Amino acid sequence: MPKLKTRKSLSKRITLTKNDKVVSLKVAQNHFLAKKSGDSGRSKRKTQIIDTSVKKLKRVLNQ
Repeated sequence: MPKLKTRKSLSKRITLTKNDKVVSLKVAQNHFLAKKSGDSGRSKRKTQIIDTSVKKLKRVLNQ
């Protein structure tokens, strides 16, 4: 059976930590931030922990 390919679009968006937590950046932080408040812009610089099935993600990411 051939090797599975890594889903590159997903691997660029998320990272798996040592203790199998899924970490990603918050969405909608590229442009049009001038009309947003400063608090929302600062909060989008932080990362967030996603609560999802790690077993499925490891299979898609080949880890």
